Amino acid sequence: MEKQGISKLDHDFVTKATESGLAEVELAKVAKQKASSAEVREYADKLQSDHKKATDKLLNLVKGSGIDVPKRLSESHRMLIDRMSKIGDDRFEREFMTTQIKEHESDIKLYRSEAEHGGNDELKKLAAETADLLQKHVEMARTIHNRLG
Repeated sequence: MEKQGISKLDHDFVTKATESGLAEVELAKVAKQKASSAEVREYADKLQSDHKKATDKLLNLVKGSGIDVPKRLSESHRMLIDRMSKIGDDRFEREFMTTQIKEHESDIKLYRSEAEHGGNDELKKLAAETADLLQKHVEMARTIHNRLG
């Protein structure tokens, strides 16, 4: 990463975005095991792939910057994944899609804030691109959620 400086906002963004990306990959794994609908499993596949790529891009970008990135899930994300893995199969898909909408909407705010107010141009660009991807995930999640009834 170009030594443009890493602001506190940048640092917080990298930490939260990394944690969120790791959590989305784990949630997708749970969904691929528990979902009965092919549409939900396909969404989970896309989620897993997209979030792994986005997190890898972010980690490559900040390599050598001195930011200590999380290697594990936060406690709140571990609790979320644990809760999702224990939901009965009859309720899982609707709960998963509701969670995806909520989590992605929160992440979009995080990424857009970085894109608009971050101190590092490379991070700002990556945040803007990823926010657009997350918006697509929300739209897909809403469509699937509505189909589930």
